[in-house]
Amino acid sequence: MSVELRHLRALVAIDQTASFTVAAALLGTTQPTLSRTISQLEELVGTTLVERTTRSVVLTERGMEFAVEAASLVGRLDRLLERFGDDREPLRLGWAWAGLGKHTHGLIREWQATSQTPIDASRPDDLDAALAKADIDIAIVKRAVGEPQAPEGRECRPLFRESLVAAVSVSNPLAASPQLSLDQIAHSTVALCSVSPTASLRLWDDRPVAPRPLMAGNTDEWLVNVVLDKAVGVTSAATSFTHSHPEVVYREIVDSPEVDVTIEWNTRGAHSACPRFAEFAQRYFRELTAQP
Repeated sequence: MSVELRHLRALVAIDQTASFTVAAALLGTTQPTLSRTISQLEELVGTTLVERTTRSVVLTERGMEFAVEAASLVGRLDRLLERFGDDREPLRLGWAWAGLGKHTHGLIREWQATSQTPIDASRPDDLDAALAKADIDIAIVKRAVGEPQAPEGRECRPLFRESLVAAVSVSNPLAASPQLSLDQIAHSTVALCSVSPTASLRLWDDRPVAPRPLMAGNTDEWLVNVVLDKAVGVTSAATSFTHSHPEVVYREIVDSPEVDVTIEWNTRGAHSACPRFAEFAQRYFRELTAQP
């Protein structure tokens, strides 16, 4: 017989509780079984580890030394098992609006082909709130230049930069232009979303004219306002792929700043796959942009 994990757990439990009765309950076994386990361990190491009296249970000096090392080994093993167990739990990935556009599903498929961690995808209306409440584990986030960046307590990795486009109803005269400028859009009402920092009136801070805002609570409301020609939408380029509509055209905004596309997760209580998925996503887009 050799030293087994059950021997180490038994000694650690006794060290923590100073009681065979409590330690046995903690380990889900009986007191006689626990006593035999300790006796087996003492026989294997060739020394007394636990002094037993009718009134107390005390570890010997060698027992305390052994218990410290045993606790370290058991702790490391438990953390390893927890990590691999976590890897089998789905990684809850969220994004607002369009995510990565045409690349969203390609990224997920590539990950699933090489990882044992499944992806549960969702599109919450308020991405920051979903992360803060741990409704999702990791998020694809877009932040316009000049907008606040990732808050404290959140890990952030850059993926790429994306241009802004205008969503215009086919009945709007602006739809006839292959490209638009911020000054052209300034004379319109602009559809904005209350939970999206991708586009805001800050785009016109240094312009002589600023558009009138029309706020929407989510992507669907935003698109309806554009379809009905109540407003011109300003959004990231990926939206043209995920929210196409027969009565809406998307036009490049030639003089707008770009949007930072990042992947973010909470540092506290994070799913163990978050850093690996972030590194995978960064590599995916590096390879994508390197293609001819």
